[in-house]
Amino acid sequence: MLRQRYPWLSENSVTVLRRRTSEEMQRIIEDGMRGSRKARILSGEGKHLEAVRHLESYLVDFPEDGGAWYALGEILCIIGREEDGYKAMNHGRRFFRS
Repeated sequence: MLRQRYPWLSENSVTVLRRRTSEEMQRIIEDGMRGSRKARILSGEGKHLEAVRHLESYLVDFPEDGGAWYALGEILCIIGREEDGYKAMNHGRRFFRS
């Protein structure tokens, strides 16, 4: 499709473009594993404090990840820090509103 739309692209250019696109998709997937998904796995294994530390560190780099804030809130509630948990969840809700 790229070659049809942009006939001046060489086969090598298309190959490089596909590789870079694939690498970027993999990076995005890995970023997701650094966030709430990994924390939920840790929490599911009973490693709640490790999950909290992971999310707090992650949120320094990705402060607008509403899902990570919500996951942090849930885990904080599980370990008995309900007030902090509700604050984190409320903070995360801001990023889901359009």
